[in-house]
Amino acid sequence: MSTRLGSLSVVITCTLICVARSQVPRSVILPIPDLNKWHVEIFYGAVDDSTERGPLIGSGHPGMMVFDEYGNAYVAHGTYMAMVIGGTIHRLAGLPGIPGGADGPSDRAVFRSICSITYGPDGAIYVGDSGNHCIKKVFRDETARWMVTTIAGVPGHSGCHDGPSREALFSRPDGLAFDRAGNLYVLDQDRLRKMSQGRVTTLNAPRGSGWPPCRSAFQPDYGGLPGDGRRWG
Repeated sequence: MSTRLGSLSVVITCTLICVARSQVPRSVILPIPDLNKWHVEIFYGAVDDSTERGPLIGSGHPGMMVFDEYGNAYVAHGTYMAMVIGGTIHRLAGLPGIPGGADGPSDRAVFRSICSITYGPDGAIYVGDSGNHCIKKVFRDETARWMVTTIAGVPGHSGCHDGPSREALFSRPDGLAFDRAGNLYVLDQDRLRKMSQGRVTTLNAPRGSGWPPCRSAFQPDYGGLPGDGRRWG
């Protein structure tokens, strides 16, 4: 998986997240002879798949990554999420290798299979827990403690049912995006779902293939360096 961050290109491999940096302005289209002005460095992970914490050390196989407006990175790892602050990696929520669906304080909450994450307009991280068929929110409470709560879907129950967000049903949601009005869009197999004002609605008629019809519409479009606060959509 790869994405573009202004003058950076981020490439996610099985165990590493690498950053390719350009020495020319991002508005310049590089001809082939100028490709030597780019170099690749490890942003996250370790070649030996280490599980230690610390600078440039990750664990397991990194998935999707997003940035907040302060330049902190959040990385999905299947059953847990990591946070990168100042070059040091911290486990933010969930437990490595331990699937589940419980909400609560981030050090005790668990996920089953995180397929997508996005940074919300309220400063929270929104998680598509595909294995639990639900959408979760990772946020700081009034005491600044990180918490996890389910905001849409019923953990462990698959289906396609619209209505109040906690009564709606999803089937392995694997794409999340906010629009400028703060509405959350969910790519749910071959359905496009919208969550607005506490309700979930389906925007398209499913084609029956089970494969997302417009996956590319949910790829991040940052248009700037990490920390510029831009969201998907």
